[in-house]
Amino acid sequence: MTQQEMTTILAIISASFPTSQNFKSREVAVIWFEMLKGYKYEDVSARLSEYIRANRFPPTISDLVPQQKPADLTGEWKDIIGIVAHYGYYRQAEALEAMTDAQRQAVKLIGYARICQSEPNALFREFTEVHKAICTEVMVV
Repeated sequence: MTQQEMTTILAIISASFPTSQNFKSREVAVIWFEMLKGYKYEDVSARLSEYIRANRFPPTISDLVPQQKPADLTGEWKDIIGIVAHYGYYRQAEALEAMTDAQRQAVKLIGYARICQSEPNALFREFTEVHKAICTEVMVV
């Protein structure tokens, strides 16, 4: 999002919630721009339109952050378990090649050998935490 687009977002908020003067200061504009600059204007604008129609009070930054659909981590984990079962303990390089980038990163962090030696669902909880961290890191960059 550009600074001009952020200015437009703040102008819309100010016009939609006239009793709130907070959105007219330069400091607020700088903070909001920093927090939302990684998102597409169209997505933030769409969230703002929905928000204005449903709420009486001005939005916070988190109200305008586009929400991602939750990943199907059960399916992701099943894919990993299937790949590990297919390639086994000694063909780690081939197994990692068969995975997506996010899966590969998660498996490396958890440990391929640990996955091979564990019950299929024993590490699922750890996988969900690692996968969430990986996806968050990728989105920020």
